[in-house]
Amino acid sequence: MSSPGIEAFLARLYTDDAALAAFLAAPGAAAAAAGLDAAEIAALAAIDRNGLVMAARSFGAKRGRAGRHVPRAGWYGLLGPPIAKIVGKSKRLFMRRGST
Repeated sequence: MSSPGIEAFLARLYTDDAALAAFLAAPGAAAAAAGLDAAEIAALAAIDRNGLVMAARSFGAKRGRAGRHVPRAGWYGLLGPPIAKIVGKSKRLFMRRGST
């Protein structure tokens, strides 16, 4: 069951703490207030509430990190500091030899 109405309602639950709290307190009333039909309300009443809260927290954490970019030192930066240090030294040595 996927409709624009239920998807918009779930998106609101993921992003709005007050809406999520109202839904957890009275799922049927919150869904009805959003204009959902009886089948959608029944489906939302049976939703995994722990999973819903975990998803909302996860999305909130991702929104909090949005826009922050952590630059890396090339592909070897992904290998971790010890390996990146070794690769970085050998790269610098190679660059010096090649430039003379």
